[in-house]
Amino acid sequence: MRRAFILPFNESRRLHVRAYRAQQWDHREVCGVVAADADRRIILHFLRNGSETPGHFELDHRELR
Repeated sequence: MRRAFILPFNESRRLHVRAYRAQQWDHREVCGVVAADADRRIILHFLRNGSETPGHFELDHRELR
């Protein structure tokens, strides 16, 4: 049986707040990566999007590390 990944409430709340603020500001997009720890909890890392094109993301490899 596979164990499901879990998005903890605090991470869900952070994503909601960040996305809502971006949308209210000027319909910006939220950029980042989704990672999981050994307990299969999802962790969100918000990063700066280097692209000015909507729907296109450019991430700095140094920030990913």
